Amino acid sequence: MVIGLVAIVFFTVLAITTGGEPPTSFPTTSSQATSITTSAPTTSIPVFNPLDEIMEKPFNGNVQTVRYFFETDAPSEQLSKSVVYYDGNYEPSLGMDFAINNTQFTVIASLSGEVTNKVNDPIMGLTVTVASENNIEIIYSSLSSSDLQIGQEIKKGDIIGKAGEAVFGSDLDTNHLHFRVKIDQEYVNPQKYFGKAVKDIKK
Repeated sequence: MVIGLVAIVFFTVLAITTGGEPPTSFPTTSSQATSITTSAPTTSIPVFNPLDEIMEKPFNGNVQTVRYFFETDAPSEQLSKSVVYYDGNYEPSLGMDFAINNTQFTVIASLSGEVTNKVNDPIMGLTVTVASENNIEIIYSSLSSSDLQIGQEIKKGDIIGKAGEAVFGSDLDTNHLHFRVKIDQEYVNPQKYFGKAVKDIKK
């Protein structure tokens, strides 16, 4: 600071004695402060990848499996619960049925996707179909109600509707959800895909 003041006085006196004007600016010294500009750190927002989404069961709580997908190599205790008695015949189950104490429990989306169909089918009951990534189609049937509309985008965990009853599955004699999964237009066993990422769901 002292050196800076001395320099100012020296240049002022020099200008006066030589007939010039006092300088309006003076050389800076190393002791004078310099300003430093810093930028705030940037944060990256993770991008949602639908192929990484995990397929979950279409309900919360202690809902029970009351019918399984029919597979000839299934354990014997499951085979007996893998057929549907309908119109005087026994037919292989192409999905799974879930129920709990005859209640109309809340059905939720197993995966994100688009509602591609909603129909009150005379056999399957109120049915909502959701198309997801990787050519996966999930069909929720035997609903008692649903507020979804065709073309609506939904997220995993969103409410599909309430479980109900239908002619197909009336042998269960209870409110239930009939749940089917298609991959590339072919029915598959949903039980094999719960807990798997969409990218790993294959026939």
